Amino acid sequence: MGRFAQAEELEVKVVQHFSAMLGSEHPETLVSMTNLASTYRNLGGWKEAEALEVEVMKTRMKTLGQEHISTLTSMANLASTYRSLGRWKEAKELEVKVMERMQRVLGQEHPFTLTSMGCLALTNQEQGQWKDAEDLGLRGVEISLRVLGREHPSTLACMSNLASLYRDQGRWKDAEKLELQVVEISSKVLGMEHPSTLSSMANLATTYRDQGRWKKAEQLELQVLEKTTESLGKEHPSTLTSMANLATTRRLQGRWKEAEEMELQVVEIRKGTIGEEHPDMLSSIAGLVLIYRDQGRWSEAEKLGLQILNTSSKLLDQEHPLLLTNMGNLAAVFRDRGQWKQAEELELKVLETRKKTLGDEHPDTITSIANLASTYRKQGKWKEAAELETYVVKKREEVLGCEHPSTLTGMVSLALTYKSQGQWGRARELETQVVETRKRVLGLEHPSTIAGVASLASTLLCQGEWKEAEKQFAEAKEASSRLFGQEHPLTHTSMANLATVYRNQGRWKEAEDLEVQVLNMRTRTLGCKHPETLISMNNLASTYQKQGRWKDAEEIELKVVRTCLEVLGQEHPTTLASTASLALTYKNQGRLKNAEELELQAVSTCSKVFGHEHPDTLTSMANLASTLRKQGRWEEAKGMDMCILEIRKRVLGQEHPDTNTSMISLACTYRDLGQWKEAEELEVQVMERDMNVLGPEHPFTITSMNNLASTYHKQQRLDKAEDLAVPLTETCQRVLGQHHPLTLSSMANLASLFYDQGRLEKAEELERQVMEARKNIFGLEHLDTLTSINNLAFTLKSQGRNDEAIGLMAQCAQGRKKKLGENHPHTVLSFQALEHWVKGLMADSSFVITSRAPGI
Repeated sequence: MGRFAQAEELEVKVVQHFSAMLGSEHPETLVSMTNLASTYRNLGGWKEAEALEVEVMKTRMKTLGQEHISTLTSMANLASTYRSLGRWKEAKELEVKVMERMQRVLGQEHPFTLTSMGCLALTNQEQGQWKDAEDLGLRGVEISLRVLGREHPSTLACMSNLASLYRDQGRWKDAEKLELQVVEISSKVLGMEHPSTLSSMANLATTYRDQGRWKKAEQLELQVLEKTTESLGKEHPSTLTSMANLATTRRLQGRWKEAEEMELQVVEIRKGTIGEEHPDMLSSIAGLVLIYRDQGRWSEAEKLGLQILNTSSKLLDQEHPLLLTNMGNLAAVFRDRGQWKQAEELELKVLETRKKTLGDEHPDTITSIANLASTYRKQGKWKEAAELETYVVKKREEVLGCEHPSTLTGMVSLALTYKSQGQWGRARELETQVVETRKRVLGLEHPSTIAGVASLASTLLCQGEWKEAEKQFAEAKEASSRLFGQEHPLTHTSMANLATVYRNQGRWKEAEDLEVQVLNMRTRTLGCKHPETLISMNNLASTYQKQGRWKDAEEIELKVVRTCLEVLGQEHPTTLASTASLALTYKNQGRLKNAEELELQAVSTCSKVFGHEHPDTLTSMANLASTLRKQGRWEEAKGMDMCILEIRKRVLGQEHPDTNTSMISLACTYRDLGQWKEAEELEVQVMERDMNVLGPEHPFTITSMNNLASTYHKQQRLDKAEDLAVPLTETCQRVLGQHHPLTLSSMANLASLFYDQGRLEKAEELERQVMEARKNIFGLEHLDTLTSINNLAFTLKSQGRNDEAIGLMAQCAQGRKKKLGENHPHTVLSFQALEHWVKGLMADSSFVITSRAPGI
């Protein structure tokens, strides 16, 4: 019943009794020592097991000879302990000797020989030497089938071992085919309740789980759990393993409460039966850590992760694979929490140890390199990340093959780094390859395929290919909903991604509808303090911002900031991002002091946590510079913009999107300072680069052309401005559609240009179109709508249509008062214009505010 502690107590007495009565070299004494060593192994006492097994092996070699079956069995037992200790070279040396001697003494086809081949194959598998492992596995299956027949337990064991190897290689169809055969034969020959049958069902369930076929996995695991509980009892190790497997499947389905409840049960039972320091106990706690990480309960995850590491450090050799795995898991928790220095420190330690013990090309070593690269990426050290990830992809292709899941995961990580560097073409190429391979190997509805499609769609979004991005995100959402249901985390993510596309397309009602659904579902399933819930709230607030619903946005953002501070702390990236979002809302409301206060705090925190040259620090500085510019503190803004641009050029390179953004910001400041030549030089550079890299129809290119046209306009170089503005508006209408925010913005700017050229009828025609479109899309009270009303009012006033102009300006003034407050500069200007017009004192005003003006 798994009562190993009681067994140990009895077996120690037996060993002492036989040693005293029969002597230390008697066969019965050696058998009792072997039994005690086996119990030590089950209790995780591998060093005690090793000491006994070495003694037994040496005694048998001396008394029975090198080739006696009992001697070879002792060698195999010791090799198994070495394997458990991660001492694979020593294990392999012994197992090669055992297999060769078995073949010589018993022949190639003896069951003991086949078992020795299986043990050596397993050690090869642990070392990532899969070709050698497969050669042995296939030979074992072939001999077993020929000599023992399909239904012999040894044949079934050989087939199961080979299936396990296929699973490790990501060859799930091959694994499933073998495992189905094993389950069918075991059920027929041994019965449904036999431990071997239940073990084969559990193996098949694992293969289903790895394929993302969670319902099928759960169905099998429930059967296994029911049968093991019935036949072995609740506290048997096999029953507890079944519970842990089922908990894992439920965690992957996003059913975290059920998973946690089950894993806690396992922990409590194991605490009572095997104690807190047993490897199986540490494995259960590690399962809890994963559940807590998924739920964003990082403090609890970190506490348990440290507990596991401290316990395993005490029990295991510093180079033991399990200890290194535990260090890697804790590093992942640190990475989740934004504690990248601690993560990097642990990952470097794990990497160095694995290189030393396993070699540079072992799968675990390569995984360590991939983890370190991920931490570098999070820190904005993209060059270092890309170098490591390129190496990871190359090595995995060589060792595992191009279609292995780990190879594809490495490609996705490298694509993510390329995206961070603004190298969208390279990212897209990799992601397209990944999606095509996953569709072919895993099928359209595998979780990894769905995630790959979403990743590719996000790159298309960055490239401005919104229609194609929408199509891909919609495909991912439909597949996820069909496969996992509406409330699965992957479905939520797919819906949130699709909402992002809608937001970028100016389809804010559709974006809002989806975001509200996602927020409600995440609040219900994850709780209101989960990081994913907070991200959903931020997304919805962003959509409200776009609609000019500042109060709604502010209300949500204040909640998010407070919760982030409470749950994640002031220095977490999500906290900093939510603070920046709130500052933007303040800025758009004209509450510049509030915005500045938050942004100064963000700059200080980012500088302290990430360093002065980290991308997040530079973004926070850019936000502050924007606020200074809005306050008319142009020299301060200029100094900050120049500093940011210099660092981004040096750190990110001339062609990185963030570098372009810095050039645009500095050009904007130059424009505010009336330094037209400097503004123009920068804007020409940005536009030409966007044209070359992104093409003439990309939203970034359209924006950069708009900016340059605006600079020409401000300089009264109206012909040059028109040469850019007319084709630009036509491009927007053709590519983005008549009602896209960028299209309406370019039409408004062109109307403003016509106004300054005295072409008032043309200006009026465009302004009416823009105003009506904005009313329909955003509503009458949106700031962009009010700007359109303002501009049309001025055009009508210039045509002498005073009554119409005054009516529109009154509407604009009241709308701005309601949205921005009576003291906001734009509100004040509207009321001043209205007062002058009513008094007849402003017959010919040149006062025009375009929709491109900051803060509107």
